[in-house]
Amino acid sequence: LRTHHKVFKTSFSNIPPNTTPKNLDIGCGAYSYIPSIGFDISRKMLDLNDNLSKKIMGDLERMLPFNTAEFDSVTAIFLLNYLTTISQLAVEIKRILKSNGIFVAVLSTTPVNKIHQQQEKQNLNRHKWKAQLQKYFQVTLTEKNNLLFFICTK
Repeated sequence: LRTHHKVFKTSFSNIPPNTTPKNLDIGCGAYSYIPSIGFDISRKMLDLNDNLSKKIMGDLERMLPFNTAEFDSVTAIFLLNYLTTISQLAVEIKRILKSNGIFVAVLSTTPVNKIHQQQEKQNLNRHKWKAQLQKYFQVTLTEKNNLLFFICTK
């Protein structure tokens, strides 16, 4: 995590000054790179995460318990590979984002360790992930320091 911290900070640094965007970090686990409302299936991971203004436990494979157009941004860091399907989540993210909102999904270009590989439900390449996300969003893909940033807008 620490090796990617600087890359994330600079990637999210284009947030306008004097604004406090409302970000939802889905599948946030024990660490969020930017201040967020955290949503994760694990109470233990939420409890360990100190960068959250609010901690909500829930399942990303179900409808999200948030209002329509509630968030300025949604982040999913190292998450997509662990979902059975992206379709319902993408529809839900689109619903909860404001009209000018942004969804940022980040994946690694390097393989995950054996323990995490056992939990993966999908292992797509960058082009297939982009194609999946383009069914729901306009997607710009950038790569920095072995990380893929899928910048998605409505």
